[in-house]
Amino acid sequence: MKPNEIEKDKKPRDRYARVGLMSFIVLAGVVLVFFFLYKIDDVRNAFGTLFDVLQPIILGFVVAYLINPLMKFSDKYLVKFFVNVCKFKKRGAKIARFIAVLVSIAVFIAAISALVYLIVPELITSVANIVDTLPSQIESTIANIEKFFSQNDILASAMTAFLDWEKNFVEKDLVSFLASYASQVASGVIKTASFIWDLIIGIIVAAYLLFRKESFCAQAKKIVYAFVKKQTADSVMVVARKSNHIFSGFINGKIVDSIIIGILCYIGVLILKMPYPVLVSVIIGVTNVIPFFGPYIGAIPCIVLIALTNPWQGLYFTIFIILLQQFDGNILGPKILGDSTGLSPFWVIFAIVVCGGLFGVIGMIIGVPLFAIIYYIVNETVRMKLEKKNLPVETKDYMAESINFISEKTEEEIGE
Repeated sequence: MKPNEIEKDKKPRDRYARVGLMSFIVLAGVVLVFFFLYKIDDVRNAFGTLFDVLQPIILGFVVAYLINPLMKFSDKYLVKFFVNVCKFKKRGAKIARFIAVLVSIAVFIAAISALVYLIVPELITSVANIVDTLPSQIESTIANIEKFFSQNDILASAMTAFLDWEKNFVEKDLVSFLASYASQVASGVIKTASFIWDLIIGIIVAAYLLFRKESFCAQAKKIVYAFVKKQTADSVMVVARKSNHIFSGFINGKIVDSIIIGILCYIGVLILKMPYPVLVSVIIGVTNVIPFFGPYIGAIPCIVLIALTNPWQGLYFTIFIILLQQFDGNILGPKILGDSTGLSPFWVIFAIVVCGGLFGVIGMIIGVPLFAIIYYIVNETVRMKLEKKNLPVETKDYMAESINFISEKTEEEIGE
């Protein structure tokens, strides 16, 4: 058989081999999707188990990411000193990095310890006061409601029905509810102890990550360039840098913003002489980390707690929180966060609702920067596609007034 004939014979076989391989990949993908949907509970449990196993590593990455700005700041000034002191520049840089990592972790541990030392005793005292005074406050509130409703027969009958339901709940369901709650509290204590142990391991992991972060980043970059085309790898690196900018700007900025709001809330509650200042300030500060919905999630239980003690103080606190959140949303937040996400209010709400529904509270916190990255990738892809077609890139060019112009231009190009 001649060489040309051999080459002609190989081409159909290569084509059939590619078709067979693609058919196998598609069939395997269909089987995997079917298995995933059919065994969704088992898959979810498997991911939950994997997450529990990897929790110390995940916490290590989170801690390293949070304290990385402080480490970079320390490393910047320490390197200048140790490079001049040591004979070898590499050795001086390593010593500077080692001390910067230790300083950053020490500051992180000190901050957590200070928060626990200052807040936890006050929280325990506030919760104990609530447990002691809440029954009498509820009885007083119910008595006032009864007095108000007794002036109208229809309202009085509705109130009687409500009180009967309440009595039945207390006699039959409350005991089982408290027993279930007690078991949840015990389980929560065990989980908290486990979380603290994982956090200790995570801090150790964070130290190793920060000490050799350039090496780990270089390894990841090498893998990307090894498996994809250079142009694609360059795009991946651009997206990675943009993602880091969005996440670090949003998460770190939101934490600083929430700490300031918590402190301002504590000062305001003390000035207004309202009960449970530490408990209320912690709730407001922690929930403020959640964009958009966070202030309302934290404010509602605080308003209820204060209103049970004094309804007028509950009203004053509501006004105070509205003013505080207006200050945060219009002055403090934009100063700290800037336009770190580039998302409109609609997409912020969309990201919080979707990610919160899928991943709970963690999803509500990271949903906005995560969706901002997706939004950036889609926006850049659309921009490049339009530039290749020599079409306008700006959104305003596609408003109702500009659509006719674009259509006419396209028709002229087709006519030509």
